[in-house]
Amino acid sequence: MPTPSLLPLPTAVTWTDGTLSLTPHSTISASGSDAAVVRRLLGPATGLTLASADRGTITISRDEHLPEEGYTLIVTPDGIAITAADHRGVNWAVQTLRQLMGPDAFLAGPVREVWEVPTATITDSPRFGWRAGHLDVGRHFMPVRDVLAHLDLLAMHKFNVFHFHLTEDQGWRFESKKYPRLTEVASWRPETVNAYLGTDGTPHGGFYTTDQMRHVVAYAAERGITVVPEVEFPGQDRKSVV
Repeated sequence: MPTPSLLPLPTAVTWTDGTLSLTPHSTISASGSDAAVVRRLLGPATGLTLASADRGTITISRDEHLPEEGYTLIVTPDGIAITAADHRGVNWAVQTLRQLMGPDAFLAGPVREVWEVPTATITDSPRFGWRAGHLDVGRHFMPVRDVLAHLDLLAMHKFNVFHFHLTEDQGWRFESKKYPRLTEVASWRPETVNAYLGTDGTPHGGFYTTDQMRHVVAYAAERGITVVPEVEFPGQDRKSVV
């Protein structure tokens, strides 16, 4: 089968001749949280339930001596062995496994029962500890579902920080129990200025409730991502406070 492209490129990849077949009978040996990562990432496209077993087709173990966020992924015709330094390392290893399975492994629904995985030995750890993606909802509000989709894209590419731009002179985007006027008034603007077309005459706004913000943080953490909010306060000459 063709050699898959891996992005970002791992530290070391050794391809070997052969394939492994993942089928509805494939199993997993891992802690509950690590098994959950595999099922969450592989389940939608494959439909594989990956029942727990003492000697699973996929096995996951931890090794604290590996570099932070590092992992080793070994695929042989008999099974898949992942050794990871931590929770993030497990996430990144399974993201690499998805890439080995091909583009169909990123679809939202099952497309086949049997998946062929090329055999290889892959070791990886990040060069940079801070790998961030930025989203500005201060200027243009985005629903929670779009924020979560953005987090999935960051995790797919092994980013570990989400820079969440939550306030601007054009909108305040999170609930404040102490200062409710921030969302009653400051989360909306009567119209948006377009540099080429002038003002559009369309009200724009919205904000995230406290529970929604907690959900975003938990969703990100599950995927190995830390949320870093950017908040700007009046009188600071637009300097960011994190």
